[in-house]
Amino acid sequence: MELIAAMEEQGDDPIALLKTRPFIRFNRNAVVGTLIDNWILSKGLRVMETMELDSPEAISSMVRANLGVSIVPSLAVKPLESVLGEAIGVGAGRADADIGAGISQGSVENPPSG
Repeated sequence: MELIAAMEEQGDDPIALLKTRPFIRFNRNAVVGTLIDNWILSKGLRVMETMELDSPEAISSMVRANLGVSIVPSLAVKPLESVLGEAIGVGAGRADADIGAGISQGSVENPPSG
């Protein structure tokens, strides 16, 4: 998972961005959305939710338009464009469930179907 923010966003602290910017939520009814929601709750964060969307591509488009920040699956952000800060662990030592900071910069990769 990665925190994504628009290029114009000032700062690279994921927690500060989540606390101060509008939050574009991944659908809580999806497994990924539930994981993200549980992580936010476990950290005691209060986010300013502005919308809830069903796809990483739609979320990335809203973030690119500087409408807020979001946490999305890593496939929604190109790996070379997602190195910005420390990883924030989600879950008990699960490396595959880390949340890192990323900046949305360009086109979104389409995740493999199936």
